[in-house]
Amino acid sequence: MAARPELELLFLTNYSDSSYQAIPAVAQLAASLHLRITLLHAYNPRQSTQRQADDQLHSFSAEAAQYSDCRRVVVPGPALAAVQKYAASHRFDLLVAPQRDRFGLPRIAHRSLRARLLQTIPAPLWTLGAALPPRGFDRPIRNIACRMNYGASSILHFKLAANLAERLDARLHLIDVVPDTDEATLLVPLYATRPLSASAAIARIAEHTAFMKRTPEIHVSAGNESRELRRLLERCEADLFFCGENQALRSTLLGPQLDRSLDSCGCPVIAADAAALHYPGWNLPLNARRSAAAPARQTLERGSLRIGA
Repeated sequence: MAARPELELLFLTNYSDSSYQAIPAVAQLAASLHLRITLLHAYNPRQSTQRQADDQLHSFSAEAAQYSDCRRVVVPGPALAAVQKYAASHRFDLLVAPQRDRFGLPRIAHRSLRARLLQTIPAPLWTLGAALPPRGFDRPIRNIACRMNYGASSILHFKLAANLAERLDARLHLIDVVPDTDEATLLVPLYATRPLSASAAIARIAEHTAFMKRTPEIHVSAGNESRELRRLLERCEADLFFCGENQALRSTLLGPQLDRSLDSCGCPVIAADAAALHYPGWNLPLNARRSAAAPARQTLERGSLRIGA
């Protein structure tokens, strides 16, 4: 009898450049975990038949031949409706949805598909942008970064990141960016849930990680959020970046949109919210070889604080 896969992945593709870039990135994860991958394509029945859509998907999946356990599904209609229809009758633990190709000028009424997927599909969202720099997906995942979130009901992505790092025997990096201290900072209420200084952020992160057998590395910077986030991920040499739904989305007049900085952070991103708790597949068996880490140490690096094992 075939072993049950550790994770069920649903890979939504529209044959964009990012979809092809995602193939080796997902294969990197598949090299370390037993995955079952379903390739899903939503097609327009006014423009092609189901057979034509099948042939097109098989042509794309030829690039995905490195996946050992792979299924293919085509569904007529819009992408969001296709994923919702599939999710109504199938369980999956991770939804892979790379950035779609952009043509022409931005549309005024455009709404982010990935933002809507993150809000409506009860599974973590894996994504990456077209600006991903060349990188070696042929090597194992060694560094997993996680943006800290301090609400008690908003730390699921931290649990998923820690679980996966333990399973893959990878180093876990907990990161955060706090605002520069200025006059505006003094106007923030004292009861704000987010730390306003690097030292306060480190103290809060230490509270969240006190139970962990292996001490993660902690990186905290102050300054421009997008710029400092990219810098921290580069410093961590992150192969994968976890964040919460509220960190991945930005409010606009047209509704929530996926934060553009995620497409330029330099590595694949997994965003998750509490809805993913319905999917137990992330309870991965732990790697028995992992040992306890050395006590944490604190250093100061160019205006950012770092604690590392």
